[in-house]
Amino acid sequence: MDDFAQESTPDQKMAFVDPHSRYNPYMPPISTNYTRLKPKSSYNYVAATPTTTPTTAYPPSTYHYHYRPASSASFTSFTPASVAEQIPFSRPPASTSSQVSDPPRQYSNPHKNPTICTQLPSAEAYSSTKEDDLYASPRAQKPQQDSGAQARRARLIAEKNATLKRMEERQLKAQSQCWFEDSQRLAAEEAHKQEEECYRAEEKRRQMEQSKAEERKTHAGRQERRYGRERPQTPDTSSWTSGKSHDGRFKDDRGFDSGSEYSRNENRSRESDKARERIDRNQTHRANSPSSVADAWAAYEKACTELMGANSSDDKTKSSLNFYTIPWPVFGQAKSFHDLTSQSIASFILSPHHSQGKTPRARLRAAILIWHPDKFAQKVLPRVTDSHRLAVSAGSDIIARVLTELISTHGN
Repeated sequence: MDDFAQESTPDQKMAFVDPHSRYNPYMPPISTNYTRLKPKSSYNYVAATPTTTPTTAYPPSTYHYHYRPASSASFTSFTPASVAEQIPFSRPPASTSSQVSDPPRQYSNPHKNPTICTQLPSAEAYSSTKEDDLYASPRAQKPQQDSGAQARRARLIAEKNATLKRMEERQLKAQSQCWFEDSQRLAAEEAHKQEEECYRAEEKRRQMEQSKAEERKTHAGRQERRYGRERPQTPDTSSWTSGKSHDGRFKDDRGFDSGSEYSRNENRSRESDKARERIDRNQTHRANSPSSVADAWAAYEKACTELMGANSSDDKTKSSLNFYTIPWPVFGQAKSFHDLTSQSIASFILSPHHSQGKTPRARLRAAILIWHPDKFAQKVLPRVTDSHRLAVSAGSDIIARVLTELISTHGN
């Protein structure tokens, strides 16, 4: 230390501070009272002296403090010493060492006087605390989010099920509507078909009546010509000579009285009509007699048994039936659709002169089993000729309808 004092030069009035020093001599003291919201304290810096400036590494090199390096601004606040203080530094003589000298100015050096300080919260601890604060609320909100997601999922599932149910109901409604429209269309087509069949049958009946009327007219003409040939051709002598008839009318070119001939023809036609009506009344009276009704019913049952018992696939019986060979449930043989009336069918089936052991309802049920449209179409129609098949089908439909009405009437 003495050598250092003796070798010092006037240029060493001030302490030399190495700018490349490892430690910062102007390090601020560490505050033990750490407060997050406390404002930054201000520090007073003093000039470095050889006494206060350490020359060796303290603390040992194994322990390192991470301080900030000194900046150039640290030296700007330093003011040079006054002239009075620029006296060469010399060690006082040994004789004066016993004199009382001013105590050296003490400088606080944190390296020489280490103080026990509390450990400050590190950046990692602060960041972990901050992260805990950040993640605490999401963890607390997670059960609520899970419950909200479950409720949303349940609501979506319920909406999906409701939508599927509505779609299924709409599809069933559309399908039922389609079925209803198809049934209505089929019913309308069937009704139109039946109307056409009835129209054809009526047209055929009209043609048949017209042909019969023509036949009757032709027959009447033949009868008239025959009666004309059988009439005596010799006129009265007085009428022949005078050119007039006995009633004063002129004769025609052939010499015959045209008025008397016309009246005679009318009388003959009137008499023939009366005879035909008398014959029809006699036939009806004979048909309504108990014996005639019983015979007609026995013949009807026998014909129906043969009709329904024959095999439709047999070639011998195929295409051998027509409208006039079908055993219709009326008195006598039906010639047209006008004979198949409700009154004629009811009087024949419900007659008291046959089947006394059966009730009217039992008779009607037995008849409907024969004249049911489906069964009749399957058993009988394949054996009917093509020209009469439509008329036979229309007649069977008429009988089935009449029997159904009679069954409902007797049931009520």
